[in-house]
Amino acid sequence: YLTCESSLDGERTPANQSTPLFIAHGDHDDIVVIERGQRAAQLLRERGYNIEWHSYPMTHALCGEEVVAIAEFLNQVFKP
Repeated sequence: YLTCESSLDGERTPANQSTPLFIAHGDHDDIVVIERGQRAAQLLRERGYNIEWHSYPMTHALCGEEVVAIAEFLNQVFKP
């Protein structure tokens, strides 16, 4: 999630605009509600960032399916 939404526009630069972003969130996260993650993805998409969004049936954790998705994302981004 974006901890400081109000500074998002001021911190944007052309240098990071084309960097793909992987965002994942647990559907049952009891620490950071999923709406915060969804809002972050929405705000970044509205500003032209390339967002890959994933949600998983978990709490505030990391699951195997997510690890696989992260690996696939990184392999795609860093293709030779």
